[in-house]
Amino acid sequence: LVLDDKEYQVKNEETIDIDKDGNDLYLLESFHGVVEDDHLVAIWGAQNDISDQKSLEDQLRQAQKIESIGHLAGGIAHDFNNLLTPIIGNTELAMIKMEPSNPLYEDLHEINETATRAAELTRQLLAFSRKQVLNVKTVNLNELIENFRKILRRTIREDVKITMKYGALIGHIRVDVSQIEQILMNLFVNAQDAMPDGGIIRVETKALELDNKYTGTHTGMKAVHYILLSISDNGEGMDKDTTQNIFDPFFTTKDVGKGTGLGLSTVYGIVKQHGGHVWVDSELGKGTTFNLYFPLVEDESVSVADSAKGFERHRGTGSILVVEDQNDVRLIASRILEACGYTIYSASSGNEAIAMMREQDLTVDLLLTDVIMPNMNGEELYAHLIENYPIMKVIYMSGYTQDIITQKNVLAEGIDFIQKPLTVDTLASKVKEVLERQISN
Repeated sequence: LVLDDKEYQVKNEETIDIDKDGNDLYLLESFHGVVEDDHLVAIWGAQNDISDQKSLEDQLRQAQKIESIGHLAGGIAHDFNNLLTPIIGNTELAMIKMEPSNPLYEDLHEINETATRAAELTRQLLAFSRKQVLNVKTVNLNELIENFRKILRRTIREDVKITMKYGALIGHIRVDVSQIEQILMNLFVNAQDAMPDGGIIRVETKALELDNKYTGTHTGMKAVHYILLSISDNGEGMDKDTTQNIFDPFFTTKDVGKGTGLGLSTVYGIVKQHGGHVWVDSELGKGTTFNLYFPLVEDESVSVADSAKGFERHRGTGSILVVEDQNDVRLIASRILEACGYTIYSASSGNEAIAMMREQDLTVDLLLTDVIMPNMNGEELYAHLIENYPIMKVIYMSGYTQDIITQKNVLAEGIDFIQKPLTVDTLASKVKEVLERQISN
């Protein structure tokens, strides 16, 4: 602002006004005026609406904040999963060998349950930080939702109505089915909680091609074909400040003890890891809509979305080489598999494993290896061993994924992977599955 006895100037000053709908209107103003006898007698200038620019700046700051938190969360989750593996594995082994009537059995059960809950938190942190391994398939989104509909209906209260509007011929997306089911569950539960007296959850899918006008005001989006999944409720809604923070880990509007604050951050991370985008529109007293955009893929062989999952203890025979640089993780993995009847050899590094195989003239059926290890990673180890042992199978395990397999954020077709922390059921059933597949082949 310049003001003297002859002229009045305003140069590139930002001001905030209110538009006709009650929204903030950001203006960039420049004016020049003529002053005579201490009075402004003439003025001219311009006002530019910079609301879109301010919105993009806010989006960029939010994205940078989430990215920084994501790096921190992913690193914590990786280290924590390595700590949880021996806790969960050892308590499960002890419980298998102990009679339920033993006074210590309930103590072990409580330790195991607590560690399992902690593992779920780390899984959600990995989802937010986009460090999960994805087992992707080409699916029809309409079919995926419909196959999961009964589970959603059983989960949501009876006073909440669910309506579906599926777009016709929407094409296919390439996703990890279980992760998309997790998104649906999180958003449905969130919508239900926003409607304590009941209401309606509306689900809609459709194919669309975004134009440059839309992508110009939505950071990171491209003018390409997407499949849109919209989930709306007519609940309490949120104010602007809440909307800007809902994807932050541990941010919650729920009462103490009624939520971890990781539900929506998990949704954000999963969608982003699939190359998609998520936007939220909300208004107090009217409700909230989450718009999820997934990239459209060309038609390929379409996999049937199957929600049925389950693990049981498996016993088997065969020899397994366990390679893991963390001593406690290597020990518990070996103990679990020995208890299942397998012959176990173990090594703390790729070089040690190669030397052991050569010096002891070993023949093993399966390599169970950590993904990230000093000097030689799991994939490099398998590539070396497979030259001399062509029928050897491999299972990769990790609490955090940084190797070449997961730089693309997906598991290639045919690669078997176990996410830490390991449990008796998940490890034993995966090993049994892979070895039986070897025999059948």
